[in-house]
Amino acid sequence: MSSFRPMTVRSLLLVLAVLLAGPARAQTVPVGDWSGTLTFGEQSLQMVLHVAAGDGGPAVTLDVPAQGGFGLPATSAEARNDSLLLRYDAFGARFALAVTPDSLHGRFAQGMADLPITFTPGEPLRRPQTPAPPFPYAEEDAAVTAADGATLAGTFVRPDGAGPFAAVLLLTGSGPQDRDESLFGHRPFAVLADALARAGVASLRLDDRGTGASTGDFGAATLDTHLADARAARAWLAARPDVRAVGVLGHSEGGITALRLAPDAAFVVALAGPTVSGQALYAEQQRRAARLAGVDSTDADHFAAAVGATLDAMFARPDADSTALAAAMTAALNDGLRPMSTRGRMALGLTGPAYPQVRDALIGFMLAPGFRSFAAYDPAADLAAVRVPTLMLYGGKDFQVPADQNAPPARAALAGVAGAEVVVVDDANHLFQTADTGALTEYGQIEETIAPATLARIVEWVRTASRP
Repeated sequence: MSSFRPMTVRSLLLVLAVLLAGPARAQTVPVGDWSGTLTFGEQSLQMVLHVAAGDGGPAVTLDVPAQGGFGLPATSAEARNDSLLLRYDAFGARFALAVTPDSLHGRFAQGMADLPITFTPGEPLRRPQTPAPPFPYAEEDAAVTAADGATLAGTFVRPDGAGPFAAVLLLTGSGPQDRDESLFGHRPFAVLADALARAGVASLRLDDRGTGASTGDFGAATLDTHLADARAARAWLAARPDVRAVGVLGHSEGGITALRLAPDAAFVVALAGPTVSGQALYAEQQRRAARLAGVDSTDADHFAAAVGATLDAMFARPDADSTALAAAMTAALNDGLRPMSTRGRMALGLTGPAYPQVRDALIGFMLAPGFRSFAAYDPAADLAAVRVPTLMLYGGKDFQVPADQNAPPARAALAGVAGAEVVVVDDANHLFQTADTGALTEYGQIEETIAPATLARIVEWVRTASRP
């Protein structure tokens, strides 16, 4: 849900994980799927190799499900005797693997890191909750015209029966997402739409602008753009004769849009919806992400402070061009990281040959219009204005929108609103899967898309809130 792909305000760990691009195989490697786990500290990252025979040699792609990375190619792959050598020039990474009939084993190296890894024959990812036909409801292609003329393509799900029906507009998290909010092999919005339809509730889910079959420029979109798109989609639903009431469900950053749309909605569901300023949330995300990566609390605090100082440098010069801002932000980040220990910086890829690329990727992400609008936004006023039944769910193990940071403001703001609930699901992560630690690396490893009890709770709440 996302999110990111997770929250969609992405953590630095997501940037770092992209550095793990994909391999190829020696000709002695059997065709098929190979699964391996890279372990670093107390964390682990699953990777899957897909091996096929290519015209010029072995054809291999790599999936990193926990990071939403699929089909990642190596810069070069060389089969030499019983070894497979893989190089990734963009990120200074290498695999050196010995080939045996039942394994590929060897080393992964990047910067100062040199880690063992073994791939063994694996199976495709299981996603048992993904809906499969035949369906006891109808699906229609939808096309919503946005305020700027872009076409937002999606799927309208109509329950069985005469109607008219209550309907839910599903709003994705940050980053360009398709209508199913597909990530890590999961399709959470397809799962939600299926469950709602079986309960007699219609839904509309859309590809984000510039994504999938939708037109428009996602890279130039801000929170206001997403709000305008959501308003157009809500109006599209409200104009249907088979729809009697329109509610809104948003995940992560989509929860912000849902709250902003509350004056025009019959009800609101915000899953991991932020209730503090974007700048405060992002700094806290980075602190918790660092802790999950094995960094001690002192270094994690220094890292979060460095991120905060970098954002301060961006907001201090609102009229400066991007080159001047990037220079000021680079100086602020470099200065902010100085108190960190070498060990802490190494754990986050913030030292050595890879650091300039990680730094520039982070600052480039911060300078994007979507993130800048998010970081500058404070949801307090929009949250205080909510007057419709509202369900706000948080995961107790969510590091992207932490419950202990965001649930208290929600409870305070909604205390007097009839039909409002704020619930923390203790064992849930940002995607509302039943999680062990809540770390990003678990997202793709967990088979369930949404914990069944949480899914049932959402559907029953919507049924109750949408009754005539």
